[in-house]
Amino acid sequence: MDYQTLDCFCWEAPTVGPLEDNGLPPLPTGMKELDARINGGMRLGDMYRLSGRPAAGKTTCALNIARCVALGEDLDGQPLKNGHNRPHPVLFFSLELSKKHFVQQLFYSSGDVKGCGGVQGEADVRVLAEPIARDVARLSHAPIFVDETAPLDVCDIRSRSSSMKERHGIELVIVDYLQLCSCRESASLGRRAEVSALLLHLTKMAHELHLAVIVVEQTGRNCRRLAKHDQHSPPTADDIHDSASISSSYGRTLE
Repeated sequence: MDYQTLDCFCWEAPTVGPLEDNGLPPLPTGMKELDARINGGMRLGDMYRLSGRPAAGKTTCALNIARCVALGEDLDGQPLKNGHNRPHPVLFFSLELSKKHFVQQLFYSSGDVKGCGGVQGEADVRVLAEPIARDVARLSHAPIFVDETAPLDVCDIRSRSSSMKERHGIELVIVDYLQLCSCRESASLGRRAEVSALLLHLTKMAHELHLAVIVVEQTGRNCRRLAKHDQHSPPTADDIHDSASISSSYGRTLE
């Protein structure tokens, strides 16, 4: 996946200025082109929507943002800018991956480990030992908290985020992904209305708890508005409505 282009995603963000309301600079995602698109990074108190089609790499992208924020460094291993070159606690609601597979994906998303892909034989396996050991040492101290409970109601997401904010001072919450969440109070109105209610609740949560919130969303694989020759073009925010009826039943990855 090319993290310099991000062309397979639709990243929807509020209009932000160079500073937060409290005068602090925004929190970088660690992905240079993405930070440039959102005026330097994320503001605490805002919700951001990361959308893409199935198998586009949405979870991997979210994992890399979590990794960068928690370590206080960008994808190139350089300290985050704007005075954020320190660990920032992250709460990751992994509604599709178990903790075991979450950790595996987190390590594999490392540039050092991915760069050693394709090794074969006992001699080549030694090539992986150093980057893996280095990653284990660094990530074992990274303040990334994983909640693998699924399915999960938006009220539970808020209560757990509030608790983690109080106990660990989390600054970023990532929900992966929207279609695996529910909103009991709006469920009877249909999935389309439920998705709208979910986004409203998560937006309010970001503001009231003063957190940056990233919601990963899956668009339809074959959105009706796209012509056949345009299936690989970047999705837009309108595509979310085409996928709002995605069933909440799913095959969860088990340990």
